[in-house]
Amino acid sequence: MKRLYTLLLILVTIEAYAQVKLKPLAIGDKIPDRIWKLIPKKATSKLIILDMWSTYCTSCMAGFPKMNELQQKFNKELWVVLLNPFETQEAINKRLESVRGYNDKPIIVPSLPMLNKDHLAEQLLQLFPATRIPLHIWISDRGIVEAITQPYNANSEHVENYLAGKKLNLVRRDDMLGKQLIQTGLMRPYNSSPQNVYYSAILPFSDATNSGGGKTDTLNNIERYWINNRSVLELYEMAYPNDRVLLEMQSKEKFIRPQNLTDDWVRRYTFNYEIQLPLSDKNNYKSYLQEDLNRFFGSMFNITGGIERRKFKCYVLVKTSDQYLKKTEDKYIQRENQSDIYYLENPTIGDVASFVSEVLQDLDNGNAFLNEADADDRYNYSIKLELNKETDNLTSLKQKLNKYGLDIIETERMLDVRVIKDKPSKKI
Repeated sequence: MKRLYTLLLILVTIEAYAQVKLKPLAIGDKIPDRIWKLIPKKATSKLIILDMWSTYCTSCMAGFPKMNELQQKFNKELWVVLLNPFETQEAINKRLESVRGYNDKPIIVPSLPMLNKDHLAEQLLQLFPATRIPLHIWISDRGIVEAITQPYNANSEHVENYLAGKKLNLVRRDDMLGKQLIQTGLMRPYNSSPQNVYYSAILPFSDATNSGGGKTDTLNNIERYWINNRSVLELYEMAYPNDRVLLEMQSKEKFIRPQNLTDDWVRRYTFNYEIQLPLSDKNNYKSYLQEDLNRFFGSMFNITGGIERRKFKCYVLVKTSDQYLKKTEDKYIQRENQSDIYYLENPTIGDVASFVSEVLQDLDNGNAFLNEADADDRYNYSIKLELNKETDNLTSLKQKLNKYGLDIIETERMLDVRVIKDKPSKKI
């Protein structure tokens, strides 16, 4: 009887915890004791990193190997915990049976401690509300929140600095502020004027995390659009959509998001854009964005962007026969055995085109690629190809494609291309 009473008490306690509404924490706050007890830790841990993820987030799972390596390197003083507050262990296991990762390989979840929906991990989601994942939360051995930040900050240098007692100054993720800005806009803190004010603004990096969007206010007859924390090139991509891009600037490091991203680069070279305009004028949003970018970045970086018509030597993928191009319901498989060798099996023609394009297209040297094979991309085809980015050329690609009723022809075309370039020097 006593054992039954104890079990019931535990169940009631767990249910009570699940129903308590917790206040989101900020950097410097202490995690409530009852939640702190739920987080796996070991006696020697000086730093705990909660890695928030989901089986529906491929970029989250792509980061597992890096986090596992970090754990191995700092095994005594670091404790990485995989936090999935969205799914139970049963749901996770079921999803991982069907989800495939890079190179069509199964997702391997490292043997790191894990918290999921079975462990009241939803309580942690209340403490650290996330509108986007992955999200990393750094916690001291005393349960103090040290950082709420982007995954790229989980590196050896930052961990070493923290363990050495140096102060962290990592970019802060504030998803709740990002959610709030959907309602208020970026400019509202600076201007509390009535809703029917029309404006456009380019602002520096913000802690608010929200990729962007639009909001219609029919009561005040206005439309608002916003784009958050984007690089210069990403902003121009939105202003001038085009798959072909030429960068004709002497200095490009300010504009291209580096592979090894740093907080310093993000703070200096990402920007926010917001515009509010009458509903009757909303179709002109794109042209206003173009004008604003060229005006602002023309002054700041002496660059300009737009769509230009340029002549290119074109390699055109065409279909020569239907005889050898057979549809299949078999699964598309893509494998990469080495860094430059790819195997395609049962691809769409679009899949084939994208890989051939990587070999032949070189816009900087005047070479473009076009897909005019006139094949329905809803279907996979019985094609097996081995493509080598380093050694394949026009002749070898033609030979590989000809047996499937495909070919590549050479021609010259005038094509539209997005060009971002240095502004010409003013003549005195």
